[in-house]
Amino acid sequence: MVLLGLTAVRVDAQRLPIRDYSIQDGLSQSVVTAIFQTADGYLWVGTEVGLNSFNGKEFRVYTRNEGLGSADISALLQLADGTLLVGSNAGIDQLNRQGRFEVHRPTFGRFKSRVTDLLETSDGALWVATEFEGVFRFHNDSFIQYTSRDGLAHNTVHQLVEAPDGAVWAATEGGATAMRGGRFDGLTTADGLPHDRVRDIRFRQDGSQWFATYGGLFIREEGVDRVVRMADGLAADRTTALVEDGFGGMWVATEGGLSYYDGTHFHSYTEDQGLGNRMVTTALRDTEGNLWFGTYGGGLNLLPGYTFIHYTVEEGLRSNMITSVARHDESIWVGTYGGGLTRIRDHDIEAVGVPQGLKDPRVYTLMTDRNGRLWIGTRSGVHLMVDSRIQPGSPVDRLPDPVVRTILEDRIGDIWIGTYGGGIGRYRNGRLVQVYDTTNGLTNNTVMRLTQSEDGSIWAATYGGVSRIGPSGIETYTMDQGLVQNSAITIFEDSRGWIWIGTFAGITVIRGEEVVTMDAESGFPNPVCYFLTEDQYGYVWAGTNRGLVRIDPYITEDLRDPRRIKDQLRFKLYTTESGLPADEMNANAVFRAPDGSLWMGTVAGVAHFRPWLDQAVERGPPIHIEHIYVFDGERPVRSGISFSHDQNFIAFRFTGIQFGHSSQVEYEYRIRDVDQAWQRTRTGEARYTTLPDGDYVFEVRARNNDGFWSQRAATLRFTIRPPFWKAWWFLLLATGALFAMGAFAYNYWTIRKQVDLERIRIKIASDLHDDVGASLTEIALRADFVTALKEPDQVRDSVRQIGQMSRQIVTTMDDIVWSIDARNDTMGDLLDRMQDYAANVLGHQGIEPHFHFEGLDTARSLPLETRQNLYLILKEAVNNAAKHSRARNMHISLVNKDRRFTMSIRDDGRGFPESTRAGSHGLRNMRMRAERIGATLTFESSDQGLAIIVTSPALT
Repeated sequence: MVLLGLTAVRVDAQRLPIRDYSIQDGLSQSVVTAIFQTADGYLWVGTEVGLNSFNGKEFRVYTRNEGLGSADISALLQLADGTLLVGSNAGIDQLNRQGRFEVHRPTFGRFKSRVTDLLETSDGALWVATEFEGVFRFHNDSFIQYTSRDGLAHNTVHQLVEAPDGAVWAATEGGATAMRGGRFDGLTTADGLPHDRVRDIRFRQDGSQWFATYGGLFIREEGVDRVVRMADGLAADRTTALVEDGFGGMWVATEGGLSYYDGTHFHSYTEDQGLGNRMVTTALRDTEGNLWFGTYGGGLNLLPGYTFIHYTVEEGLRSNMITSVARHDESIWVGTYGGGLTRIRDHDIEAVGVPQGLKDPRVYTLMTDRNGRLWIGTRSGVHLMVDSRIQPGSPVDRLPDPVVRTILEDRIGDIWIGTYGGGIGRYRNGRLVQVYDTTNGLTNNTVMRLTQSEDGSIWAATYGGVSRIGPSGIETYTMDQGLVQNSAITIFEDSRGWIWIGTFAGITVIRGEEVVTMDAESGFPNPVCYFLTEDQYGYVWAGTNRGLVRIDPYITEDLRDPRRIKDQLRFKLYTTESGLPADEMNANAVFRAPDGSLWMGTVAGVAHFRPWLDQAVERGPPIHIEHIYVFDGERPVRSGISFSHDQNFIAFRFTGIQFGHSSQVEYEYRIRDVDQAWQRTRTGEARYTTLPDGDYVFEVRARNNDGFWSQRAATLRFTIRPPFWKAWWFLLLATGALFAMGAFAYNYWTIRKQVDLERIRIKIASDLHDDVGASLTEIALRADFVTALKEPDQVRDSVRQIGQMSRQIVTTMDDIVWSIDARNDTMGDLLDRMQDYAANVLGHQGIEPHFHFEGLDTARSLPLETRQNLYLILKEAVNNAAKHSRARNMHISLVNKDRRFTMSIRDDGRGFPESTRAGSHGLRNMRMRAERIGATLTFESSDQGLAIIVTSPALT
């Protein structure tokens, strides 16, 4: 039931996490007149000077240049068949498959007045509301017009809504009208409406009917009519739009701000609480649950749910640096660094500083004891608050150090105070009974957090590790016992009895005898963990430098496979996109309220988070390929597009539409039969270089931050046309020319071929003798040695070595065969061979290969000796890096410009190991192979990696 007992308009002292989109972001105008989301995920936004489609990253603007009858948009609708309709002062247009607009045929031309709303009813009929002509109903290529002569309340209609019983309601300038099979039932001020100008109508699942009028809200519920105005909590009497939040609440747009009804109270918001403009014109809830508000001059406003509410200095805090939160006297108390205490009660803010008895406004920690007293730890000691009043003097006789970072009351009522440099003081009835510091076993005297576990032990997170204080003494946990890092910031015990420890390098969980680490390698979004707590659903929440992280503690798969963990959503990240005031949290600034909500301190204010309002979006993001780029610019996105052979550097840009967490969308893409597996990225871009001619299919899909993938992948078919010398007509001409020249060139080519064959035979013999012959000789010697062995272990060892050498021979033979095969004589073949070999060898060692090619003609043939020796130099370098470098990345560059060719192979490993000499056998081989092709080879080694550089005159 609606609460009517409020007697004054009150704007809440809290800020909504609203994001504004305006002209600066690409919106055609800041006066928003209509909002609609189509089935493909795009948000369509109508303004007075253009229509906009929005994918979460960029706006695309449509005007008369794209076929619209008018750029002054007033209505949007997508029909069941997928057709997008746009209403304006020029009638109705529809978007065709070519991305242009044309007149919607069922309207039989243009209307004489503005189209104000569009509705498709369950029977397939199209209803059109107009500014002066009443309502039109189109069905099966015929139409009926309804005006005031037929019973419509007024010919100026603002909104059309289909009721659960099938009636179509019209919100008009003269009241609301229900149309049922030719019967008209009116609702006006004579029936209780506060004003005859009705702007919106909503029929809720609870059976209530809401009417937004220019005189306030009219609510009909269970046969009882109620009127809600400014005096009852509305931001303004002129209400313009209604939208439900999905949790039983209702948002009311007005010309004086935004109001939210939570089932009991109204909470109102204006520009001071985050709105772009207090005159709100339209509202929409999208498929993710985000709320969109169009304003008159403030652009498009996005509210990513109602899960986060902010309190900052703009709402009354004296500092945005929030260090602690606690509950005292039915209020939330917020500690700040430099701004003292702030009391939040019923959304009102009251600051408490030095004049109220707080000696130091630099507050670090707050703790409410069993007697309801609030302990306040500051940089200059401890204060005690009783009944919202700060008591004079200190509640304890002396402190190990004046800088107090944490306070704990144990089960017997003793107070434990952790300090920044003096360890821990234990107090009973205000008297110091024990000090714990490094002299008696504490890991470090800087104590950041204290907690008591179920077994009664006191756990202390310090900058030297974790100390567990029990009856038998102090037990220490450091990196030697499995901590991810010794600098512990926070610690707590969850409902399962697990001890969670947050550090500057990740999280460590002690689960009985088992110790589990969560860090960057296991997918944890940020290594710095400032606080940890648990909600009523069993999720653990961690505050970091990058945002708030929800941890599912029940996923216990192998943390060495972070991709698998991410797909099971062990970690869900919340950032400013989700509604946080800032991504950077503060140490131990978290409090779980009795209602299950979480209060968190950030560097930009306090955030109030209601986890139960955060519902998973179980529909994966709709995915769209937005742009295609080649060397010389952008190409239109259409299936079947083709490119010339020299346009084989192709980039695809794509978007998975997720408005609330757009930066957290993850993508997988591939080209069928080219990529062996799906490739992952968060950039929304895929690049391919040196693709050979042929037909291809590019595929991409997206995953949202709840772990759900797109229902179907976006695909695009494209072709890279072969060069003219591969075309049939060119081959025919070339064949004829060859026959014509055959007689003349026969002798010359015969002799040349004999010479080439002789040279190849000599080279093959040399290679077989040097490489294969040496290996075969070694195998023979090993075999003789095996026959003389008597010990089984020695026999197995030698046999294993024989096997390894045999496989090496096979590899060597494969390289020799590839090098002499005339079908592999182009630069493109060489580059493909290099990339394949580097990917296969380095991938098994966790080394990421990066290639850079410049000035290379991939279709040009290379001399056999040049091609073979360049490949063998790279092969030797890659093998050495895989075996010895301990690198993470290898950069391979081939550049042919300015009359010079350079091949450089650089890794970020450890350089030459101490056991390797610059004159070793492998390096001598590389230098010898460079000399064979008239090139020079140099080495650059340091503790930052090894570089092998081959230089020669330009390849022609």
